[in-house]
Amino acid sequence: MDKPPAPYQADGLIPGEDWRRRLSEEIRRAVRVILVLSSTSIAKVGYVQNEFRLALEAMAYMPPNTRFAIPLLIEDCTPPDLVVGSISLANLQWTNLDEIEMDVFLNMVEADLGR
Repeated sequence: MDKPPAPYQADGLIPGEDWRRRLSEEIRRAVRVILVLSSTSIAKVGYVQNEFRLALEAMAYMPPNTRFAIPLLIEDCTPPDLVVGSISLANLQWTNLDEIEMDVFLNMVEADLGR
């Protein structure tokens, strides 16, 4: 298999690009964002917490009842009581992968997007 061109990376970032700014821009442009929650991700100190906040911040600028940030629990855990503006992560309906198969979840998201 041939190697990709030199400046290409699997995540689409160009070497030297500000990945934090790029992530923020991509979240603002997204139609939906899936927040993957686990005991590790909710307890982790660092950028993952900021990613959750960025998604909720983007949602705060959207009309009420817009489904944008979709919490997905990949293991048994309690979503953190993270609030940005008037948006609370704990108030968003989440999906628990212990109760539903991943392909069923993805089909639900695609159906919601009209695909």
